[in-house]
Amino acid sequence: MGNVKMQKVDLCVIQDNELAQVFLKTEKKPAVATVVVVDQTVPPNSPEVSGLHKALREKAENIPFYYGKGMCGKLLADGLLKPGQRAVTCDKAAGAAGAIGAQVTCADPTQLKQVLETGELLLEEPENGALKETVKLTGKLPEGLSAKDLALSLVKELGAENLAGKLLSLTGDTLEDMELSEKMVLCGVLEKAGATAVTVEKEAEEKTEGTAELRIGQVEAAAHGDKCFAIVTAVIDNNDTIVASYIDEYQFLSTNETGIPNSESFAESGAVAADKVLASKR
Repeated sequence: MGNVKMQKVDLCVIQDNELAQVFLKTEKKPAVATVVVVDQTVPPNSPEVSGLHKALREKAENIPFYYGKGMCGKLLADGLLKPGQRAVTCDKAAGAAGAIGAQVTCADPTQLKQVLETGELLLEEPENGALKETVKLTGKLPEGLSAKDLALSLVKELGAENLAGKLLSLTGDTLEDMELSEKMVLCGVLEKAGATAVTVEKEAEEKTEGTAELRIGQVEAAAHGDKCFAIVTAVIDNNDTIVASYIDEYQFLSTNETGIPNSESFAESGAVAADKVLASKR
């Protein structure tokens, strides 16, 4: 067995199955960011299931609650979880979210209690041990072969007994031509086959997405005092990382300074004194 230690968990997901009782019995506020996702039996098909849903809703008074909003794995991949983060869930199917480059582990009752109480989980260190394995997939999928076919082929090749307890990392150019939904199928099948977690390496995920989705935002505000103002512009990628920024501060200065283009028009219009120009402080 590899070197193990307590590792930080970024998100704990409670679902409407038998593991929900662990959450319902806790008396203290979870020590980790937690969401409740009701996705196993919606709508309820028995008084018992209906009672469970009600109990979860009441317990999650101050916790994000998702009822019938979709399967957990899809919700995680769509934004509840980010690449590089680690989540603990109550259903192996949620492991499909490993397709975004996150590590998703299905907990047993002891592990779930541990995470709720400490925010950490006893796992093998990522860089060490026999329990971690990287699987490199190369070449294009033959026409007519699906992601599920590939996953089942990998299960057969690696052996279900060898997958048990493994932290699998998937990489290689095969992933470049696969849609996110296909990679989710790949991760989900491998985790259901026994792997502890299946993650698409971030590098491969970035290649798969092609052109990055960038967002630009701008804020105009008084940086300090009442004699100047600042314009801040930032470009953010789809991982909410700032990839570029520009900050400039402006102030009315004497005409001995070089003003911004057309700054003399302020004085001509009478908006400012004739001996002032609007100048950048960069």
